[in-house]
Amino acid sequence: MPEWAASPPADRRHFIELCLERGARYGLLSEQSGMAYALGAVWLGMGFEEQSPLSMQLLRAPMPELRKSHGLSEWVGDQIGPHATPESGDAAIRRSSMLTTP
Repeated sequence: MPEWAASPPADRRHFIELCLERGARYGLLSEQSGMAYALGAVWLGMGFEEQSPLSMQLLRAPMPELRKSHGLSEWVGDQIGPHATPESGDAAIRRSSMLTTP
């Protein structure tokens, strides 16, 4: 993303810090999970997770961080695609859940 690369380093650091704080509210505490949240915010805008009731349900659920992070990453991946719909994003979360359920 050219805009991201062109922004001043201090602005990028501040943005990442905000993303890590927001992600931590949902239990995304590891570096990997925090950066998964940050990538979603870079691609879809801060507060992107609120676009889907299912993504909010996922993030608020009492489940392992890895499952939340994987589901969120799958949802973001779907939503940045050329044929994204709210339904396709929800389907991505459901597929992720099947892959990460013990």
